[in-house]
Amino acid sequence: MSKGDLNTYGNKKNNFPYQQSVLLLLDNLIKSSASAGLAQESTLLSVLNAIITTPQDIEILLVRDTGNGNVVLQQITDYSGGNPPVVTYKDVNGNVVVPVGPLEYLDPAAVLNLILAELQTLNTVDFATETTSSAINTNTSAGVRTPNIIRPTAGGTVAPITYSLSVSNVGAANGTFLGAALKPGETLNFDSGGIKNTFAANTFTYDATGTEFVIIYNS
Repeated sequence: MSKGDLNTYGNKKNNFPYQQSVLLLLDNLIKSSASAGLAQESTLLSVLNAIITTPQDIEILLVRDTGNGNVVLQQITDYSGGNPPVVTYKDVNGNVVVPVGPLEYLDPAAVLNLILAELQTLNTVDFATETTSSAINTNTSAGVRTPNIIRPTAGGTVAPITYSLSVSNVGAANGTFLGAALKPGETLNFDSGGIKNTFAANTFTYDATGTEFVIIYNS
């Protein structure tokens, strides 16, 4: 229904009679609905209360209890019990607790930062120096590797820390690698399995006496 439109209602240059007829029709519908026992104010209020008290959902948020060492808790709001909802708190072990407060709500980015900070406090090994440190190295950039090749005909050990290694017996007699026989024509491959994984120094021992090995490794 337009407002002030003078170009409708049969080119009479005035649509006010049409607007009046619609308003009268709506008035008659409202009166007839009330007399027929249809939804009135009290009925609508009953419907609204029913919607409020109907079981809806359970909402779980992460909060920081700033009055208790900044521990992180689950805030569980249960709407299924009606209005007002029931709010409980649980710690990381699932135990129901009473927070000290005040509480600080955590957004998803803050939660991810907490996870990262927790991981960085774990002990790990720095493979470059073979020493234990107190934080995870979060640098995931690929390292530069140096390829090496040796052709031993006697006993020895691959001295450096290695990331991968391959050995072949190219001679005519048996040799020994890691204490096991390596027959002529046999090849063994070793991979540390990860970008920062390594084999410790002097891990690979061999004896190519009477034959010849080809050993290729990345250090």
